[in-house]
Amino acid sequence: MSLINSMDVFKNAVQLKPAVKSAEFKLESARKQLLIAKGDLLPSLSFGGNYYNYYNNKFGIDFNRQLKGQQSYGFAATLSIPIFNRYQGKTSVSNAQISVENTELQLQSAKNLLRKDIEQAYTNAVAAFKSYVANQKAVISSKEAFRYTEEKFNVGMINSVEYNQSKNNLSAAQSDLLQAKYEYIFRTKILDFYNGRSIEL
Repeated sequence: MSLINSMDVFKNAVQLKPAVKSAEFKLESARKQLLIAKGDLLPSLSFGGNYYNYYNNKFGIDFNRQLKGQQSYGFAATLSIPIFNRYQGKTSVSNAQISVENTELQLQSAKNLLRKDIEQAYTNAVAAFKSYVANQKAVISSKEAFRYTEEKFNVGMINSVEYNQSKNNLSAAQSDLLQAKYEYIFRTKILDFYNGRSIEL
């Protein structure tokens, strides 16, 4: 039997399945929101500056001289300390932390569900393989029984009813084998789906 190990299938599936990827993106977003909320509790320092220049041709003063004489500069630094909104900030951090924890649980839940589905698919594939092997043996046994029955029928040791019964048994075994074969193929295709492989019939 050459079935892929269920853990290997799971490792590939968590990289591919939309439900897991969506939960991972939500968790990443929630963690960034938590960092932003924590950042709002920290003091912030901002700088600013301005430059002003004025020219009026009514003064009758040379352009360059007037520009030099009408210049002004300004600089400012602002320190913001979140004192009054600290309670609100802590609430935001707490809510963001809860959001992270919730999305972590959602991600784990998505992985657990995927793992459960893959384990079930693997169990079904193993059972289908065992059934296929058992039906192969049943066909071999039925062929041998029919061959022996046919020999006895040809020499008149059994009647046509017994002969037809043996022939029907062989046909039923062959039919069961064909059904088991396609069931096994179907179950392996489900594993291929989880493993990210294209489904080919």
